[in-house]
Amino acid sequence: MAKVHFDADKFDDALTSLGKILSDYPNSDSAPEAIYLRGVSLYKSTDDPKPLKEAYEKLRDEYPKSEWTKRAYPYRLL
Repeated sequence: MAKVHFDADKFDDALTSLGKILSDYPNSDSAPEAIYLRGVSLYKSTDDPKPLKEAYEKLRDEYPKSEWTKRAYPYRLL
């Protein structure tokens, strides 16, 4: 559901679903993608780039070899 909401630009709904994934399933294979999408959703809903950098830093620290960490790599410069 989180991805459906994200793709439909319903970022508040996406954030709710992503938060549930991260709180209920923090060790799942979906967690890195949820962190990434949460950062992008927060950015798109506020125009504040800070959540993008925070998402990268969390991914770097917790999932250094994840595909989602690689995708977030440019956000380290923000």
